[in-house]
Amino acid sequence: MPFLLNWRRGFVENENLFYYEDTIGEVDFLIKKNDKIKCLINVCYELNFDNYNREVKKFVKIGKKLNCKNLILITFNEENIIEEEDLKVKVILFWKWIFSDKKY
Repeated sequence: MPFLLNWRRGFVENENLFYYEDTIGEVDFLIKKNDKIKCLINVCYELNFDNYNREVKKFVKIGKKLNCKNLILITFNEENIIEEEDLKVKVILFWKWIFSDKKY
């Protein structure tokens, strides 16, 4: 997936595209612009009962900690907006995300 962010959106690893991990959990992609966090992206095949805590709840806690409200979860089979702790997680289908021209 990192090559898709590089190729499609012009991000450079360790310059404006990072992996993030702390005691709460991890984020697959942290996107910065002008030293400010613009977006957090997590990726999972499917969202279900077993991974909801990791993929949504911990993701939201990290978003709050980093003061980032632009949270995106890319999945294979689900599209939704999940509200958790006053933040919205945009759940996007992979194929829609990959063909989107949206810049973060």
